[in-house]
Amino acid sequence: MTEPNFDETDETEAVETPTEDVPEVDTPEALDDEETDAPAETTTTEKAAAPKAEKKPARPAVPAGYIAPVEFAKRLTEHLEKQGKSNKNGPITTKSAESAGNPIPPQYIYSMINQSRRESSKNPIPTYVSTKDGQIFKTGEAPEGTKIERENLLVLEEALGWWDAKDRRVAASKAEKAQKEQAKAEKAKAEAEKATVTEVETPAEPVVEAE
Repeated sequence: MTEPNFDETDETEAVETPTEDVPEVDTPEALDDEETDAPAETTTTEKAAAPKAEKKPARPAVPAGYIAPVEFAKRLTEHLEKQGKSNKNGPITTKSAESAGNPIPPQYIYSMINQSRRESSKNPIPTYVSTKDGQIFKTGEAPEGTKIERENLLVLEEALGWWDAKDRRVAASKAEKAQKEQAKAEKAKAEAEKATVTEVETPAEPVVEAE
């Protein structure tokens, strides 16, 4: 399966999970306080539990007003479900206790972002980066030497608006292609009918018998 194309020339509405490698997505941190099978102590006095060191987050927090691709995949699924959208797997639905649903996978969002960074991309999705000192820049616009803390950040409403505009471009492109194909078919049909009429109306040349 080829990687989906998100430019104006994209003519597929179905959401497909790309097969090529994409950046690793955020994963839940390991659970604290996992039980072990160590034998219980037999001393008569209860030892005071040693205070646990505070666990640092695996990565810096997402700045206020922005979301990571994993969260955007969830919110996009909700957005498309309300619109009644479908893909090759059926109606797009959120995951619930009763059903696995048909959500947009985070890997798809990462792949979409990577495609938007190509020079050939006509309508890249707006993404941002944050720095260690709390500044936010559009992707590719941070000053040289800036220490990036988080990347692939999105603004929810802006990203959803970009997605809806993409869908409108895809629909318009498909409609335009269908019209061209119909016009081409009608032209070919008219030319075939004209050739048939000409053949019927042209009188055959008289046959001259040899003396």
